[in-house]
Formats: sequence, structure tokens, C-alpha cells
Amino acid sequence: MKRFFYASFSATTVLCLFFAAPFVTSAQVLFTQDFSESTTISTYVGSGVNQFDFIGVNSTGASSVYATGNRLNLQRNTNAVGFARTTNLSATTPTILKVKFKLSVPFSSTTMATATAAVLYVGSSLVAGATTTGELASNASRHSSLLIGFAAASGTFNLRTPAFVTSGNYTGEQEISWYINNSGASINYIDPAGNSTALGNDKNDIWVGTTRIFNDVAAVTATQDLNNVKLLFNNGAANSAIAIDDIEISTGSNVVLPVSLTNFTAQKTGTTNQLAWTTETETHNTGYDIQRQTATGKWESLGFVKGMNTASTYTFEDKTPFSISYYRLRQVDYDGKETFSKIVSVSQDGKGQMHISPNPTSDKITIHLTQNDALNAITTAVLFDMTGKQVLNINTKSEVFPLDLSDLAKGMYILQVQSNHAVYQEKIIRQ
Repeated sequence: MKRFFYASFSATTVLCLFFAAPFVTSAQVLFTQDFSESTTISTYVGSGVNQFDFIGVNSTGASSVYATGNRLNLQRNTNAVGFARTTNLSATTPTILKVKFKLSVPFSSTTMATATAAVLYVGSSLVAGATTTGELASNASRHSSLLIGFAAASGTFNLRTPAFVTSGNYTGEQEISWYINNSGASINYIDPAGNSTALGNDKNDIWVGTTRIFNDVAAVTATQDLNNVKLLFNNGAANSAIAIDDIEISTGSNVVLPVSLTNFTAQKTGTTNQLAWTTETETHNTGYDIQRQTATGKWESLGFVKGMNTASTYTFEDKTPFSISYYRLRQVDYDGKETFSKIVSVSQDGKGQMHISPNPTSDKITIHLTQNDALNAITTAVLFDMTGKQVLNINTKSEVFPLDLSDLAKGMYILQVQSNHAVYQEKIIRQ
């Protein structure tokens, strides 16, 4: 699957044709807490946007919860401990969530008799308090859950699915990213490595750092909404502990790609050019502005195609193409955000052509343009180094002309030639 990329042929960004960077939109964060404000637990409990409804111990006993080192530490002896956000995360029920947090095990005195020590729940109508009401008794309140276990070595933990599939063991502080989809359709999200990753409906993916350890884990109760979050630590050895830090729960544009583009092509069909593109998923997609690059390097709009907001195939015809035409798509979301596709090109045989020789070269190259492309036209040839800096620039009316590279360092360059209705682009190597 391909992501939308930003690219341009202007003098400062011409290299983007070959080296594109992913475009990532802004985040919609529903809840965030890093436990840096205070060491007093009550600071983090209340009705505020980033406060919990409960942090504490199920009943009086030796277990404890405390904030220190900018972390929430949950130490269990005999009583269950945990936290819960049972007030809805947002006024509008989210259908896709990313739950990110840092997890560590400060110590664990003995090996557990059972692998699961704590469970993180996401669901609806979860109960505030360190109890199993609703969450475990009938699974009626949870959509998905992530299990945390202790390994034999002190300070070591693992993760498990509800089907008790267990990951490898981890030590130290690890960043966990948990993606949950309850949207009614498959989605593509931006994973921790910055790539587009598919996730089925009522499924969840679990990442440790930039490694996905579980994918497409089935929801426990698919009918539940994604309104609440709760951690229940009610098992394990005496004096075992879990530390949580940097909790961030988000939805929207930093989680889901509005459009997952699987291909974008352009081909000659007689005297016109036919553009086609296919999407695997679409959400909140207003549509596509089809753009073509002019001879001066600017982008002009050829037309707009309305988005279907479902997996679709689109076509567009350019009835007046250049000898070589460069195209891109500007995709627009409902909220006005825009992303750009990769650039594609197509040549109209007989309208114009450029040849360069020799390439690679030791000192100079000769540029050959066909007569009908160079006739009565001012041709501009610009050479850029691999940082995008312009190193040569000439204007001519000749269809055959040299370009002297003898004063340039050895390496790769990008040649851009603008002539008549064509914009040519070519890699040049001086050896």
C-alpha cells in the first residue's frame, strides 16, 4: 500500500520526485497524562479533561498507588489496584482509538503462578474502581483488552491477547501503542514506524516500540463502544508492581489515513492522457484536485473529482497534454486538510523528446531536443545538486546545446529542461 506524499518541481524541492517524505496530519488527542504535575494522587482524579475517575486500591490493605519519578506506580500486595477513566473520552463516541503509554515493571519478587497480572480495558460503561464488575464477569462492557504479565526474572514483563497468546519478554521502560478499530470497515493507520498499516473492523493491533507484536486481534465484545479505559491489576506475586507513564489516547487524523491510495497511473490514449487511481480505504474525503505542472514549474488545476468515501477507482482525461506531462493529485479532507500524491508522468510520442549524451560524463553533456519541441522556443536548462541547490542555469533557442560540468564536483545531479510545452527531468552523473 502506498501513502500520499508531497512533491514539487520548484527549484528548491525538485528532488522530491525521487526522495519523498510522508505527510502526517495533526493529532486529535482525547486524553493525555504524564504524571509530572504532582506526587499527590488526588491531583489526577476528578472531572477534568485529563483526569481519571478513579486511581487507587480496591479496599484497605497493603497494596498502594503513588506518583513518583513522573510515573504512576501501582504496587499490589493482596488487594487489587488500578485506574479508570469512566467518563466518556469525548462527546462524540470515537470509532477508532490509539492508546499509547510507557510501561515498566520496577520489580517483581517471585514468578507468577499465572501469566496475567493486569488487564487494560477499552469499552463502554466501565466501572470506576479496582473491581471486575462488568469487565470480566460477562465481558459486557469491554470492546478490547490487553493483558500484562510478569516473567521469571525480576523487572521483566510480557503482553498477551485475550486468547492468551503471549509475546516475548521485555525489560526497562517500553512504549506501547494499541490501535483499536470499531469503525465498521477496514482502516489504514499511521504506525509507530511512520508507515501505513491495515487494520480490520473490530480488530486491534499492539506495538512495542516500532515492532508490531500482535495484529488483527479480535475484539472481545464487538458491539461495545470505545468510550472508556481502565487498568485492573489484580493478580501476581506479593509486592509486584507496574509503572505507567505518558498516557495518550487519540483518534482521527493522527491515527487514520483519510485516504489509502494503492496506485496512481497516467498513460497515453491517442492524443489525450488518461489518469487513473485506486483507493483501498477512504474516510472524510471531499475529493481530488487533479494537477498538472506547467512549463514554468507551477502546478495548475485541470479539474476536481468528488470523493466516494469508500474503496473506489477513479479516472480523469487530460485532453490537451504536453509533450511530456507531469501530474499529481491534491486530496482534500472534510476539514480542509490536503495531501499530495506522488508525481506521475506520460509522454506523447511525436510532440517532443529529449536525449542526453554522454551520461555518465566526465566533463560535459550535450542536450538534444526534437525540432518541434525546440522550434521558436526559449529553452531553459537548470542543474541542481543533490541538496536542491541550483548550480547551473542557461537559456537558448537551439535544439542541440552543450552543458559544461567540468567545474562541478563528481556525483549525481538533477537536470530540469523547460522547452515549449514540455518540462523534462533527468538524473546526470559526473564521474
